[in-house]
Amino acid sequence: MEQSTEKPCHKKWKIAAGIFLSVLVLAAGGFFWYVSDYYRAGDVALEVLASGDHLEVWDDLTSLFPSSFTDTAIIFYPSAKVEMPFYMAIFDVNAAAEVMEAFPDISHWHIAGHSMASQFVSEPPDEVDGLILLGDYLYGDYPPANTLTVYGTLNQNVEGQIDYTENVGFRGRRGSPPLSSLEPVSIPMDAPLDLKAGECSCTETHMSGHVRVTAEEAADHLEWMGDAGEREWDLDIRKLEAYHMGYGASKFFRTLNAFELFWHAEGMKTAFSGWVHLNGEEYIVRPEDCFDDADKNWGGDFTFPWVWLSSNDLVSNVTGKRLANSVFEVGGGNPKAFGIALGQKLLGQFYYEGQDYEFNFSKFWTGSRTFFDCRETDAEIHWKVVQTTFRAKMEVEISCPKAEKLLINYE
Repeated sequence: MEQSTEKPCHKKWKIAAGIFLSVLVLAAGGFFWYVSDYYRAGDVALEVLASGDHLEVWDDLTSLFPSSFTDTAIIFYPSAKVEMPFYMAIFDVNAAAEVMEAFPDISHWHIAGHSMASQFVSEPPDEVDGLILLGDYLYGDYPPANTLTVYGTLNQNVEGQIDYTENVGFRGRRGSPPLSSLEPVSIPMDAPLDLKAGECSCTETHMSGHVRVTAEEAADHLEWMGDAGEREWDLDIRKLEAYHMGYGASKFFRTLNAFELFWHAEGMKTAFSGWVHLNGEEYIVRPEDCFDDADKNWGGDFTFPWVWLSSNDLVSNVTGKRLANSVFEVGGGNPKAFGIALGQKLLGQFYYEGQDYEFNFSKFWTGSRTFFDCRETDAEIHWKVVQTTFRAKMEVEISCPKAEKLLINYE
């Protein structure tokens, strides 16, 4: 007799359909939860709105009028997580067109904002006299000559996308111009790390180089972020313990360029040995008293805020002994996936004498949760991070004197 397979197949289809619907419901719920936490107006904006001076409000449109008539107006076009449909401007791309139709007396329009502003003026570009981009770059068919681009130190991903030089403004924390390249850099893309720049080189196992900066060069090039002096070094690198971020840094997500920043701490505990010459003084580097890590960060931009806490020079409060086979790292801040900020998120790893404890928000099945805070006094900066999973808890409290901190201005 032949046994019918109709019922088992039907059952499999029902199971597959149930899984698909469950995933769909979870994805929709996660999306609505994310966009519901949108950016609110600041105190100054609320004060202006409450004053009512030269101001009118119609539904979602707030208009500010000058005291005398003008035929020129600016429409500010917001970005993601703002008070629009689904709290994202992408769901109301033509909102500016509706505003322009509502004011026929205005003959000269300018659009200000971010990516959605650039997209709007591209179709058709002749209806807008000018575009003002804040922390974003121009794309589409709009003429660069009619575009004002303003970006700052924390918009590192903008500079690399700008191929026009007129009407571009930059403001760094120290008032310095964008970072210039010191030497031609060689980075083979389809081979192990072998970076070369002038007299400096770095591989996975060795780094060496020589740099000399005069007082005049340091004064003329604030973007180098260094003082005058001379340094030469020759160091061997031995990576002892690694922290793998997980599937988020896999080839699939790298190909999609899913995240603004990728991180791989291949040597979160690394032994360095060799020597460093600094302004005529020689320093011997030994693994016994030199504690550092070796990791890789790549992508379009650093997250803001950017948190990075690490140490492999640890002593047990219980036994008083040095933990020679331990290290912890906490990194992250406000990562972006497909251009959307995920909010305050940190990755953590504690390698304790041979045992791994990972705190990764993307691995939700581990029950990973993170709470962190940073406060500043006149003399110090304090961080506190608490991370938990179903099986472990890590608390990190760090205080650092401001006088000992190194200002690294990524431009």
